[in-house]
Amino acid sequence: MNCKIRYVKGQCIIESEKVCGFEMFACLKSDEGLVCAKFNLEDKEKNSFKDSVCEKITNCIYDRFLSDDIDLKQIDDIHDNTKSFFEIVQNDTYIPFGFKNNIRTDDYSDDDKSQLNGFLFKFNVGKKEFWAYQHIYPVTIPKKKKGIFVFSHDGVYKEFSKELLCIDYRVDLILLDNSIITDNLNLLQSKFGFEVFIRNESQKAIKMIEDMDVIEDLSKIAEFEGAERLTNAKKLMKIKNSPVLRMKKKDLLHKLKTLPRYAN
Repeated sequence: MNCKIRYVKGQCIIESEKVCGFEMFACLKSDEGLVCAKFNLEDKEKNSFKDSVCEKITNCIYDRFLSDDIDLKQIDDIHDNTKSFFEIVQNDTYIPFGFKNNIRTDDYSDDDKSQLNGFLFKFNVGKKEFWAYQHIYPVTIPKKKKGIFVFSHDGVYKEFSKELLCIDYRVDLILLDNSIITDNLNLLQSKFGFEVFIRNESQKAIKMIEDMDVIEDLSKIAEFEGAERLTNAKKLMKIKNSPVLRMKKKDLLHKLKTLPRYAN
């Protein structure tokens, strides 16, 4: 099975190599946060269930993340509110998927279903690896109390006595090295504390403005950033990359005097 991944700051990470390993993990809620448990898939014969899951999730990645017209932006452009894919680089202050390295010693079982948060699919391609994440929403888990599960055996329908678990044909985000690639920022914000990342990045912009020493009172900017909605904080994320914030104070003040709008 071929797999092409061409993301992370425009650099080719994985290109035209065979998938040489595939594993699936259940992401579970615990008192210490999220943990992973190995999800055992039947793989004893050719065209096994494991092969089927690998193929279908790979196809989801192709369809959703690798179309020719995909628009991939850096996260500082988030204020544009476009339907783009964004790259979020995890760092010391925001590493929501660090738990993928926290693998439980025992495998996933039916007893863990109430703690299920999502699925992680790990692909080994050449000497590299990447991960795909599928979030589990309560409405996608069939409940026996709402009906009777049945299956056909030799033309006769029988009741299926156990609870069912559905693996969707869906990938919400992919993980490459320290980067998260997704267009589902609502998922990050509602389930993975993305507001913390936005606030931290906007505070960096305020610190850069403070270091320039051209504004006597930063309270208005702090008030602007601290609004309950994240709109202003997102705008500050964008301006922290402005070349103006990298100018020396003397050069900036001189430049302002040459512009009609600010000359006086």
